[in-house]
Amino acid sequence: MVSSLGWTELLILLIGIPVVFLLLRWVMWWYWGIHQHLTNQRTLIDLLKKIADQQGENLSPAERSPADARLPATPSATPPEYRLENQEKS
Repeated sequence: MVSSLGWTELLILLIGIPVVFLLLRWVMWWYWGIHQHLTNQRTLIDLLKKIADQQGENLSPAERSPADARLPATPSATPPEYRLENQEKS
């Protein structure tokens, strides 16, 4: 097949196939709204970084710690009556 194609046709195929692929991918992203979701996620990440920086500014130097430690503690999914530290029976 390559022998029947000239250099010009081969070059057009090598450039044309990726361009068509990228155009079709863009259309699919637009149709499913993926591009907008990515934009929203980037905006959300930027806003969360600003909030984390503002909370870090309100802490005294003794209270400052790595970023992970500044995140609020999440409550345990285990009910209090089943937690080991709350059990008085041995």
